[in-house]
Amino acid sequence: MAWGLEAMGVEDQGPRMMRSYKQAFRKKESSENKSNENKVVNKPAQEDFKSFRNFRSMLLGCSGDDNRPDFSTPIDLSDAEWRKQLNTEQYRVLRKCVMERPGTVERKTFPMNVYPRPCGIFCCMGCDNYLFDTLNYVDCCQGFPGFKKSFPLALVQQQGDQRSPSVVHFKCARCSGYIGYNDSQLFLVNSTALHFKTATKSEINNTIRAQGKKQAEQPADVLSQLSTNFQ
Repeated sequence: MAWGLEAMGVEDQGPRMMRSYKQAFRKKESSENKSNENKVVNKPAQEDFKSFRNFRSMLLGCSGDDNRPDFSTPIDLSDAEWRKQLNTEQYRVLRKCVMERPGTVERKTFPMNVYPRPCGIFCCMGCDNYLFDTLNYVDCCQGFPGFKKSFPLALVQQQGDQRSPSVVHFKCARCSGYIGYNDSQLFLVNSTALHFKTATKSEINNTIRAQGKKQAEQPADVLSQLSTNFQ
């Protein structure tokens, strides 16, 4: 005598449902294993990237979580290290204190040569120090990019040599890379000594305020070495 589902002429769905549950479980287990394998494979790559970022931060004086330079950290590399880090023209300008040819900026890719002009910060090619911003940029003067103001604590001044004692030259305050000279009205800059970073007006002004506070805390002998901005 038949009992239960068979007696009612209904097919027993139990075995089929069990097979479905097993298949679903195996699929989920396989997916989790693949995910764990990916995590194991990617972990060394993530650690390598983190180590590289920390190494770069240590070299440039940056925080690992913030790519803005720590302006108080000097960069002091050997001549051989500078030769490796810079190309021939950059090394000639930054480390040998040679002005590029007038008009060089007009013959190369330069942010202010395009329209609409971008908003941002000009950094030292040698150490990423923030030097100038687009808000104070002046079109080429005597064949060089010109700026009315620099960031606080960005530049140190150096009197000219015997051939031009009245000329005041300025260098990066962090790495002592040669940036250019002033004509008593503007900073005239080697475009080769700069690289550009986009930034909003708000970011620029916030950086100026932060550096201004640090500059106000510096002793008089340090302040006397800084290049003066032009009004």
